[in-house]
Amino acid sequence: MSKTFKKIGGHKIEITNADKELFPDDGITKSEVVDYYQRIAETMLPHMKGRPLALQRFPDGIDEEGFYQKEAAVYFPDFIKPCASLSKMVQSKMRSCATTR
Repeated sequence: MSKTFKKIGGHKIEITNADKELFPDDGITKSEVVDYYQRIAETMLPHMKGRPLALQRFPDGIDEEGFYQKEAAVYFPDFIKPCASLSKMVQSKMRSCATTR
């Protein structure tokens, strides 16, 4: 498993499988997606700050069935703060996009 480290918002973040193609038809890798989010972060983050975050995941590729991850994984960094779900239907802990900026 290849590992890459990127400095993001003053934090050293490990990116595993950085060369994995997330969008094979376009040849877009995981590392390129991370770079894209870094480029748009200044515009995007103010709109996300303090909001619950759910991840739509496709571990076997985007052409296969995926799922929504609403619970915070154990590997989430400590600087991403947990928050209670705002939905009465969902009673799980979710992670917030709050930043230390």
